[in-house]
Amino acid sequence: MIGVVNLLDDRFNYNQKGFTSIINQLIEMCLYHYEKYNNLNLYLSDPRVENFFDLPKPELSFGNHYNVSNEYLEMFFRTGFPNYNAHNVVLGPDIEKRNFIFNSIFKLKNEFFLDNDTYDVGIHIRGTDKKSEISEIKIESIFQKIDFFLENFNSNPIIFISTDEFKYIEYIKNEYKNIKIDHFTDNIYSYNGEPIHFRNDRKILDYQVLRDVYTLKNCKNLFYCYSNVSLMSIMIGNNNYNQKILLN
Repeated sequence: MIGVVNLLDDRFNYNQKGFTSIINQLIEMCLYHYEKYNNLNLYLSDPRVENFFDLPKPELSFGNHYNVSNEYLEMFFRTGFPNYNAHNVVLGPDIEKRNFIFNSIFKLKNEFFLDNDTYDVGIHIRGTDKKSEISEIKIESIFQKIDFFLENFNSNPIIFISTDEFKYIEYIKNEYKNIKIDHFTDNIYSYNGEPIHFRNDRKILDYQVLRDVYTLKNCKNLFYCYSNVSLMSIMIGNNNYNQKILLN
């Protein structure tokens, strides 16, 4: 039985989703099918994801497929379906399953280029409208955790910062002036606290967040937060970090 996976149902609130939220939710539904049928006979479609990835599309015929998305949603609204949640501490066995699903199904297009630089430390901080879901990460708490790392593990790391809100880059660069700190200077950032993922140029934003994710997954150590960007970075990195430090 082929499972058809997409986010066409209005209950997914597709227009409100960021790019990594879309990928993580598709993977969650693929995992639902895999645990039910113990196979990866899946037909995936999503216009934003297919800008960057080839997705499986086996031939569909009458009686050989079912709608995973509808079944998943019905269970979600009936039981709460706790697996899909970017606000939980990531756990090894769950990440390994998601990594398996991702590597088996999502094939990065050959013409698409992502930076493969490796940093000692990657930091991801989700700002803007995230504070409407959970408490905002305090910059003093971020400094305390960076200080502990500097004092105990590496006093002069090269750091990469990924964030949607530019103030965090400024705060960290001003606090650690003697440390090399990089970010993608051509990324679109929020300078006023307003979210950026509702903009019309979503293909550009999707590329930029995907580039951030692949850079974060190559870092030796990761400071992460409760967000879909962090979840996807850890998922495709498959716990290859020396340390994962939660900022929330």
